[in-house]
Amino acid sequence: MATLISGGTSALDVHLDGTIGTFRVSTEDGRSAGVEVRYLLTHVTLSEKQGQAKLLSMLAPVREVFDLKQLDFDEIMQRDIEDSRVSLELIPYLLDTSTSGLIKLFPPIVAVALPLKPNSRVPAQYYRKVERTCEDSKDHQGIKEQRITAGAKGEEQFQFFQNLRGDTPLSEGAQLRLARDNCTLAIVDGQHRAMALLALYRNLTGGWAEATRSPYERYYKVWPDKEIRSYDLSSLQLPVLICTFPELDGSLSDDIDMDVVRAARRVFLTLNKTAKSVSDSRNKLLNDQDIVAECLRATLSHIKGLDVKDATALRIWNVELDQERDRVKIASDVAFTGVSHLYHLTDHLLMGYHAHGIESRGKVGAPKKKLDLAYERLGLKDELTQEQREINNKSNYSDEIKDIVRKRWSELYTPIIDSFLSAVHPFDAFARATIKLNHALVEKRDAELEKMLFDGQATVRTFDAFREGLARRVGDNELNWDTPEIREALERVNAVMSSRKARVEEMKVSRALFFLNSLTPKVEKKVIIDGEVVKPLRDAIDRLYENVFSTVAFQTSVVCTYVEAIERVFGSIDKSTPELLTEYIDALNSFLCPKTLEDLKSLIRVFEGELSVDEESVKLVLGGPTFRKVVLPGELQPAEWPKYRYLILELWRSTDEGVKGLVDQDRDHCRQAVAQSLMRRQVAEYCDEHRIADVDLADDARAAIRDKAKASYQEFLNGVVRKKVTLPILMFDPAPGGGDGSSDDADAEEVE
Repeated sequence: MATLISGGTSALDVHLDGTIGTFRVSTEDGRSAGVEVRYLLTHVTLSEKQGQAKLLSMLAPVREVFDLKQLDFDEIMQRDIEDSRVSLELIPYLLDTSTSGLIKLFPPIVAVALPLKPNSRVPAQYYRKVERTCEDSKDHQGIKEQRITAGAKGEEQFQFFQNLRGDTPLSEGAQLRLARDNCTLAIVDGQHRAMALLALYRNLTGGWAEATRSPYERYYKVWPDKEIRSYDLSSLQLPVLICTFPELDGSLSDDIDMDVVRAARRVFLTLNKTAKSVSDSRNKLLNDQDIVAECLRATLSHIKGLDVKDATALRIWNVELDQERDRVKIASDVAFTGVSHLYHLTDHLLMGYHAHGIESRGKVGAPKKKLDLAYERLGLKDELTQEQREINNKSNYSDEIKDIVRKRWSELYTPIIDSFLSAVHPFDAFARATIKLNHALVEKRDAELEKMLFDGQATVRTFDAFREGLARRVGDNELNWDTPEIREALERVNAVMSSRKARVEEMKVSRALFFLNSLTPKVEKKVIIDGEVVKPLRDAIDRLYENVFSTVAFQTSVVCTYVEAIERVFGSIDKSTPELLTEYIDALNSFLCPKTLEDLKSLIRVFEGELSVDEESVKLVLGGPTFRKVVLPGELQPAEWPKYRYLILELWRSTDEGVKGLVDQDRDHCRQAVAQSLMRRQVAEYCDEHRIADVDLADDARAAIRDKAKASYQEFLNGVVRKKVTLPILMFDPAPGGGDGSSDDADAEEVE
C-alpha cells in the first residue's frame, strides 16, 4: 500500500556503511529450509555525525515498538528492561575512564528493520514489494552494483547496496539504506546495553517526549547534559547488527506462515530466552521442553485475551508472570495468582494421581515423565497410536503431540480454570478492584503508575531497585552523586513511591468493599464507615488474601477438588456440565461471600478468630480453633493443598447422586483423619508440657484431651457449615495400625 504522497525522490535518508552478510539454511541440492536473513554489521556511536543521529533516532527497544496487546503471551516476558541497572551500572561502566575499565567489550546489539504501516508508527506485517537488481557500474569498469530494495522509489523501506566483481561481493562501498518514515529498528538482543547508549543520546537531544518513552525518563535524569558532554563520546562505539527478511514481502506461498513481525518476535524470543539467569517461574513459563509448560502457556494466552467484552474481571495483570527468584508468594500489587500457582495445579491435573484424604501431595521418587495419565485425562488414549504414546514423554515430544495436547487442554481444562479464577468470590473481588484502579490511573492520565503496575513484568522491582540504588549513592556521598539535582531526582522518585503506595492502598480499600458487597444493608452500616471497611475487619481481609486466597495450596484445591471428583465419578472432565460447575462455585461462594452477620463471623472464625460486631465497635480476637489450628498445623506448603480440599468437601453439597456419594465418602474419611491428627498433636503437646511419655499418660487425662479436641473440632465445623455438628467420640481414637492419613511434617513455608 503506497503512502499518500510519493514521487521521484528516494525516501532512503539513512545510509549505513558496514559489512553485509546473509544467512539461511539449505540442503545440499539447494532447497532452502528457512527464510533468508540479510544483515549489515555496523556500529552506533554518540558522535555528532548526522548519520549516527539518524540511526540512534530509529533504534528502539521492543517495549517502544510493540504495544502489550500486540504481543503473544510467550513474548511478554522478554520486553522488560531493568532501567535501574542500565542507569546505575551500565552507563557508569560505559563512561568509566578509570584503570578498572581498561578493557571493555560488548557483543553486537541485534535489531530488526520493521516495516511501518503508511503514515503510522505501527509495524506492518510485510515489507513492500522487494526488487533485486544487478547492473553494470557506470563509475567502475568490471564492477556490478547489486541492489535489494523494499518499495518503489519514494516509498522505500530499506535497500542493500553492494558492489560485485563477478559473483564475489566486495566489502568496499557496502551500505544498508533505510527510510526513517517507513521503517523502524526494533532491538531484539542487547536491549540493556543499547538502552544505555539511547538514554545518553536522548538526554542530549531531549528525545524523551514520545508517549512510549516518557515513562522511563525518570531513571535517566541523573545523567545531565553537562556531565555526558564531558566525555569523548565519539570513541564510545557499540557494534550493531541490523537484520531484514527480504523474502517476507507477501510473495511467499500461503503454506509458509510467517511475516516480518512474527519473524522479529521469533528472533527476539530465541535470543533472549536463555540470555540470563532466570527465576523458577520464568524457567517454567519459557521451557519449551515441558508439556506442562505448554498447557500453562495455553491457559495464560487465554487469560491475556480477556477484555472488556468478556463477562469476567480477570486480566493478565492478575497473574504474576515473573515471581522473584524461587519464591511462590505473590509480590505484585495487582496479582492474586502466579506462574508457580498455575503450573502446580496444571502439573497435578495432567500428571498427578487423584488426592485422597488430607495427606500431603509432595513429590515422591523420580519425577514422572510418562504421559499415560495425561493421555487418559485429555481423552487421547484411543486417538494416538501406541508408538506415539510411547516415544513422547513430558520433556521430549514432537510438535504434533504438543499441538494435540495444547488443543485438547484448551478445550477441556482452560475454560474450567478460567471459571474458577473469574467466579470464585475472593478472586472476582480482587480482579474488580484492580480494574477500578487501572481505570482511575487512565482517567488521571498517570501513565507512570499505570505502566509500573499494569504494563509489563518486574517493573515495580526495577523502580524499587533504582530508588534504593540512588538513595545509597546519595547517602554514601559518592562522587558526583551528591548534588542538588540528584537529590531532587531522589525526592521525585520517593514521591512516585509514595503515590504508588497510596494507589495500592486505594485498591485494597476497594478490594475489601467488593469482598463485602453482598452484605445486607443493616450489617454493611456496622462494618463499613465513610466508605471504608473498619480496620479490624479490613486487616483480617488483607490477611485472608495474603495467607489463604493467594496461596498455591488454596488455588490448587479450588480447581483440583472439582476436576478430580468429576473425573472419578464420570471418567472424564468433558462430562462436566455448566450446572455441576455452577453448583460447585455457588457452594464455595456460600462460605466465601458473606451475606449476613453470621456468615461474616463464621468466615472470620474459621481463618482468623472471634469477630464481634455491635452498634459502637467492631473487634477481632485472634486465635481459637481456626483452620490452621485444627486442620493444617505447621507451615503451609503447596503440597498441603488436600487440607483445603477437605475444607471444600465440607461446603460442597451436590445434587448429583454420584458426586454426592463420592463427596460424602471423602468427607467422612477426611474428618476421621483430621480428628486423629488433632488428637495426636494435643496428646503430644500435653506430654511435652508435663514432661511425661505418651505410654505413661493416664486414662482420665487422655479422656480430657479427647474431649478438648472434640470440642475444638466441633467449634471449627460449626463455623464452616454454620450449624451445630456433633462428632462421635470414637472418631478421635487411633486408627488400626496407627495411621491417620495426615501429614504434620510441613516444615517449609510457602513463601519460599
